[in-house]
Amino acid sequence: MAGDKRTVRQPRQKRAIEKKSRIIEAGFKLFCEKGFHNTNTVEIAKAAGVSTGILYNYFVDKKDIFLAAIDSFGNRITLPAFQATESLKSTFSLPEIVRWLIDSFIKSHDQFKSAHEEIRAMALLDPEVASAFNRFDLQTVNDVVKMMQRFGLNPPHPYEKAHIAVSLVENLCHEILYSRHEDLDYDIMIDEVARVIVQMLSVNP
Repeated sequence: MAGDKRTVRQPRQKRAIEKKSRIIEAGFKLFCEKGFHNTNTVEIAKAAGVSTGILYNYFVDKKDIFLAAIDSFGNRITLPAFQATESLKSTFSLPEIVRWLIDSFIKSHDQFKSAHEEIRAMALLDPEVASAFNRFDLQTVNDVVKMMQRFGLNPPHPYEKAHIAVSLVENLCHEILYSRHEDLDYDIMIDEVARVIVQMLSVNP
């Protein structure tokens, strides 16, 4: 994509926005099913119900669609869970909500397991994909900090602690979904990760 001087359109009308969204959705699905390297723009256009010419109005190339799909993936993984914490705050305690968030992240990772695997593999090979994936991580950290603020938590170094919390949950998801050691009790691991996160975020200066 670097060095490509061709410009793409930024849709403003509803129909154009819907077409671009369909292309991203079709690309996301095909990348999950077939992988990035086994998917081409002709297939994506056909699945989206548009011509390849229309596709190239909105995207420079296949990787451009893949980068947009990463944003879609990030929103599906984290956004619904963090939005729900606002309504849960009046009913549940912080430990209960942290445990609920961890369970939600595990379910989301499982639901979009193939997408997660493909993005992580591409991130190792492509700096632009790695940068997009890092933006997703940073957005998740920001969402954790906002949740802390809603609960009136003001620990020292909030962003660093939020990053640690996100890393703990991410590693826990990988352990449960990919490693799956038979001699480990994952309910205990989830409880321990939740306890550590709550303790870390609850320490006020």
